[in-house]
Amino acid sequence: MGQDAYATAAAEYTRAAELSAVSDEPDVRKRQECHKLHSDSANAWRQMGENGRAGESMMNAAFSMLIGLEPEEGVHMVEKPKLMNMDKKALAAIEVAVETHTPDPLNRYRSFRQTGKSAYEVQVPKKGPVDPNAEEEMMNLAKQNMIRKSYAHETVFKAVFKLIQYGEYPSALYAAGAASRILEADDFATISLSRAFCTETIITLALGDVVSADKYFMEVHLQKSSYLSSRECKLAEDLIRAVKMMDAEALEETRSASGSNRAALANLDPGLRSLVMRIQTSGRARRAGGA
Repeated sequence: MGQDAYATAAAEYTRAAELSAVSDEPDVRKRQECHKLHSDSANAWRQMGENGRAGESMMNAAFSMLIGLEPEEGVHMVEKPKLMNMDKKALAAIEVAVETHTPDPLNRYRSFRQTGKSAYEVQVPKKGPVDPNAEEEMMNLAKQNMIRKSYAHETVFKAVFKLIQYGEYPSALYAAGAASRILEADDFATISLSRAFCTETIITLALGDVVSADKYFMEVHLQKSSYLSSRECKLAEDLIRAVKMMDAEALEETRSASGSNRAALANLDPGLRSLVMRIQTSGRARRAGGA
């Protein structure tokens, strides 16, 4: 099959999936059909060497597994505690799609992955010694396969926000690390990278781990000099300080809609901004409604 034929097939698979998603078929059937069609599209793009488009199709395939399981429009998932947990097959598919963009060896939050194993895990032989060069070779392969296509990070951020919507904070942090790594690989300071770093801090605090939030803020984020002067850096620093000091009043001031961080807060994704409002001075972020 020629290159043009693969491109045509990929586009047709995607269009068929879009039509299936709005059909009158039962949700179970729509989930199955859309997942297969988007997966077929990903395979077609991969045959062309278009890994960026293949990764996007894989993410669409993963999201299609949530058809009929989404909250009503305008209702945030965390406002429905009984629907908090994402279907595990969908979660696994999203995490696979995330690693398609940023292989786990390059993701500093790889330990927060909740399902499956990395495709880049070094295999330990049942007999004989471990190849001393195996880990280095796997790292080189990971760097070679990371998707560097423009705006690839935006596809991964869709996963971040979807996972936050469902309360899957560990996986959201895993995905945030993947998105940040794509932006860091460009070695070019952007507002997107500043927002990515801030997202990492917010999710880590939501997990109740101020020690890790502070560690990565100091050892990783602040090493980008451009981040120091950003609004997102100030928001992240103020949140960390308030939680470290267990100062509830300072925490409220930090996230006040009329405070000094109002611009940074306004630029956050609505789901992420809602998460900021639920961070506590101790423990994990509370659910909506104070639960």
